[in-house]
Amino acid sequence: MLREAYEPLEKISIDYAVMEKAESIRVVEADFEWSDVGSWASVARLRADQADPDGNLVVGDAELIDTADSVVIGEGGHLIGVIGLDDVIVVHTPDATLVCSKDRAEEVKQLVDALERKGLDKYL
Repeated sequence: MLREAYEPLEKISIDYAVMEKAESIRVVEADFEWSDVGSWASVARLRADQADPDGNLVVGDAELIDTADSVVIGEGGHLIGVIGLDDVIVVHTPDATLVCSKDRAEEVKQLVDALERKGLDKYL
């Protein structure tokens, strides 16, 4: 039911979609850290305290050799091996795997668009 309500919505930030159109807004001043987690690079930055000595953020089962400043996330007990790569993002879920250069992580939207054009929405 949530998916049915969410899917037809325009894919833009809440600032544009809601806040700019709201007629009655209240603001509460607060002192806390904030980050707009909109990219894998943001995830790495937010979890930097969990990085290994080579700057890798690893979640799940993975073995990294000669790899640095990378994000490797695995689900479902699937082992991920990475050898000799720096600044990469590897995300494995039960139905899909993403591998990209960290400096091109913002281009994931292009991948999503391509999958939608091909009717491969089940992977999104």
